[in-house]
Amino acid sequence: MQVHCELRYAHAAELQVLGHFESWFFHDGGGDLGRWTEEMVSRAAWTVVRGLRPVDIRVYQEQV
Repeated sequence: MQVHCELRYAHAAELQVLGHFESWFFHDGGGDLGRWTEEMVSRAAWTVVRGLRPVDIRVYQEQV
């Protein structure tokens, strides 16, 4: 099962400079979920995103 959480924002110059980033966590991959989460929220992009309001939030799952 794969779970997605998408935060969608209106076009903003602040977001354009962030570029593209993806990160995946797999429970059976031997990684630590807490550490992965800390790494994600410590990214500089969150400083920008925290100041903006999403226009849409989409959470869904799919079988893989």
